[in-house]
Amino acid sequence: MRHFWIALASAIAAGSPAIAEQLSRPVALGVTGIADQTHKGVRIQTLLDDHGGKSLGLRVDDVLLAVDGQPTPDMPTLAGIIAAKSAGAPIRLEIDRGGARRALTGKAPERPRERFANGVADYGAVAFKGGLLRDIMATPAGGAKGPVLFLVQGYTCDPVETASPESAHRQLIDGLLARGISTYRVEKPQAGDSRGGPSCLASDFETEMAAFRAGYDALVTKRGIAPERIFILGHSMGGIEAPLLAQYRAPAGVAVYGTAVRNWQDYMLDVLRLQGFVGASEDPVVGEGRSETMRSILHDFFNTRQTPAQIAAAAPENGKLLREYLAWDGGTQIYDRHYSFWQGLAAQRLVSTWRDVKSNVLSIYGESDVEAISSADQRMIVDIVNHYRPGSARFIEIARTGHGMRIDGSPQEVRRARAAGTWPPADRRFNPAIVETIGDWIDATYVRR
Repeated sequence: MRHFWIALASAIAAGSPAIAEQLSRPVALGVTGIADQTHKGVRIQTLLDDHGGKSLGLRVDDVLLAVDGQPTPDMPTLAGIIAAKSAGAPIRLEIDRGGARRALTGKAPERPRERFANGVADYGAVAFKGGLLRDIMATPAGGAKGPVLFLVQGYTCDPVETASPESAHRQLIDGLLARGISTYRVEKPQAGDSRGGPSCLASDFETEMAAFRAGYDALVTKRGIAPERIFILGHSMGGIEAPLLAQYRAPAGVAVYGTAVRNWQDYMLDVLRLQGFVGASEDPVVGEGRSETMRSILHDFFNTRQTPAQIAAAAPENGKLLREYLAWDGGTQIYDRHYSFWQGLAAQRLVSTWRDVKSNVLSIYGESDVEAISSADQRMIVDIVNHYRPGSARFIEIARTGHGMRIDGSPQEVRRARAAGTWPPADRRFNPAIVETIGDWIDATYVRR
C-alpha cells in the first residue's frame, strides 16, 4: 500500500479540590526477552530501571515461566497476559533461575508516569458516556497559578500520555512549565488508561468532540481553571477540533499547528495530488492522475456518505483503490479510524467555525511540514479571523521544522531525503523555537486579558 502522510496525521491547580484516582494504570514489567524452548518460557534479556520488574526481583537471564499460573512461552503471550492485569493487584511470577524454580510475588507494578524537569503531573479521571477518560494536568511545582494550555492531539487513537522523554509533546510541555505555563490533556475514549464507554476506534467525529468537551468541563469545574486562563493548542487534526472547542467555551486564545481549513474532502484530494510531489519529488502528473481516479470515490464517501463496503461493491477496482490510497482494512476502518469519523469531519464548515471564534488566534506553520502540504491554510485561518476581528490573529512560520515539531531541515533537504529513501534523519530533535513562539504569545495575550 502506498503511504500518504496525512496530517490531521499527544500537580492539581492551587486551591482546587483533590481529584480522586479512579482509573487503574497498566502493568509494566519493563523487560525484553526471547522464547526459551528448553524451559518453555521467556528468557529475560533486559530490565528497564524505571519499571517494576526489578522491584519484583526479576533479573537478567531469568526464565519467566508463568504469570499468576498462566504459562508464558513467548513475548507475545507474556504481553497479552500483562495487558489484562491491573496495577496494584497481587501478582505471582514463576521463574527458572540457574536451574532452580522459584516464585516472585508482590504487587503488579504500574507503567511509569510522566516526569518533568520543570513540574509535576497529576493524573485524574473524567466521566464520559458510561466510562472514564484519563486526564493529565502538568503544573509547575507551585501549582497552576498562571495560564493553562489545553493540548489537543492528532487524529490517532494513540495514548496522549508521552512514553519517552524524547517525545515532542513531552518537551513542549516541559519547556512551557519552565515559563510557568501549565498544560492539560485528556485521552480519547478507551485510549491509554481510559476505560469503558465508546471505543475511539469505533467513534464518529461528534463522539470525539464530546470527549474533548467533557475534558474541557473537567478542567474548568473539577480543576478550577477559569476559561479566561485557558489557551487551546490544536496540533494536526487537533487544529480542526480546537476552534470547535473554543465555540463551546471561549478561552483566552486558540493556537494551531500543522492543520487545515479546507474541507476534508478537498484536503484529501490534495494529499493524493500534491503531497508526493511536494514531499518526495514524485512526478506531479502521476499525483494528478491518482487524485482524479479517486475523485468519484471520495465524492461517494464524503458527499453521499456511502460506506467503504458499499463503494467497494459498486465496482471491482474500488476496493483495491480504497485499500491502496485510504488504508481501508476491508471493514470499517479508514486510516485506523471508523469511516464515520472521516465523514463527520468532512461535514464541518471550518470557515464559519473560525469566524465564530471569539478568542485571540495564533496560527503556526513549520516550514517543512509535508503533511500540511503548504502554509496556505495556516495563513488563510489568520485572514479569516482578522476579517471578522481585525488584529486578533497572527501567523508565524518556524524555519526547518516539520509536522512533528522537530527540526527536519529545509523543505529541499526533506524532499531530497524522502526521494532517496533516507528519511527520517537519525538526529531529529524537537525545535525549542515552538516553546518560545507559543510561550511568548500566551504571555502577551494573558497579560492583556
